[in-house]
Amino acid sequence: MQVRLSSEKGPLAIGELANISAGGVQVDLREALRPGTRLRVAFPIPGEGSAFSLEGRIQWTRPAGRTAAGDAVHSHGIAFVSFSPEVRQQLAQMLQA
Repeated sequence: MQVRLSSEKGPLAIGELANISAGGVQVDLREALRPGTRLRVAFPIPGEGSAFSLEGRIQWTRPAGRTAAGDAVHSHGIAFVSFSPEVRQQLAQMLQA
């Protein structure tokens, strides 16, 4: 699933969702972003036609191998830092499906 990362200044990166939980996501990117970076994480809600857009902070970054074309891939752990009870419930429902 494609994930879009952005900051107050605009788009940062587009990556692939590797893992998701109620507390955050793991996203694989071609570029390495610094731990501590605050950003917005946006990804589609399966079967809905809408998307989650959550505030997060990069907790960790580590090398995750290479693409078939030889480009480096970096894995990022991003913790959600704030969201409404409604969004929390939607996320929980998505994870149970």
